[in-house]
Amino acid sequence: MMLEHEIKIPAVKAASYRIKIGTEILGSLWPKIEADFGKYSKFVVTDENIVLSRHLQKLLDQRNVPAFIISPAGETSKNIDTLISIIEAMVKVYLGRVLRANARNPGVEAPHYEIIFSPSIY
Repeated sequence: MMLEHEIKIPAVKAASYRIKIGTEILGSLWPKIEADFGKYSKFVVTDENIVLSRHLQKLLDQRNVPAFIISPAGETSKNIDTLISIIEAMVKVYLGRVLRANARNPGVEAPHYEIIFSPSIY
């Protein structure tokens, strides 16, 4: 059984996002990611707790997708050094000249961020 809820963001006019609550959802997420971002290279950023719980393995299901694992998990890793490490890992696997990073996190006020940057390599 899966429940789906629309969360409205009161501080932003006409802003909302959907969350799904249930079991065995991870296996069905990748087709949605492909539908939304099919023309882009994929790169997963997660933390060691997700890896240890085998959720990353369930999401990827034998797909060869580069990933950055944040360690340690939690607030201590939410800093500029971690961000720089993530960007360096993305550049290392060469996702392309123009990189579009799309992150969704319902745990923060604005659940959708999109960063586009073009790294120059000299």
